[in-house]
Amino acid sequence: MDIIEELRCNSIRGSNYPQSAYWLDLLDERALCSGVRSCFDHVQHMTDPLVHERAMHMLEEMISYNFNHPSVLFWSVHNECDTNTSEGLGFTKLLTDRVRELDNSRLITYTTHRQAVWIPVCESRTKWINDSNDSVFRE
Repeated sequence: MDIIEELRCNSIRGSNYPQSAYWLDLLDERALCSGVRSCFDHVQHMTDPLVHERAMHMLEEMISYNFNHPSVLFWSVHNECDTNTSEGLGFTKLLTDRVRELDNSRLITYTTHRQAVWIPVCESRTKWINDSNDSVFRE
């Protein structure tokens, strides 16, 4: 953490698994920002009701567990899932809508599997989106 502060960084990218309370406490204490990323990585079967059920449960746990950490700037709903299909867009919208129900005060992100495309922020108030043809957030 000292090195990070010496470099004058103000945010840290977490990994694709749940962050420990100790880690988030350190970020809170040092006023560093981060996001919390869900464990959905390259999800297959995005139309399967069991996948939807488990996804909702994981998002609810993720937000409940991390909600009171001021260092958490955004929630990430998935990593490198297929977003250029109707199934992928539907799954992304399902996850995003659930996160907004649970916490509409933070930013929401996801990473698509497509090359050279990164959707940096999907924010509920401004609907800002960059370099994407995805219509899921253009309401």
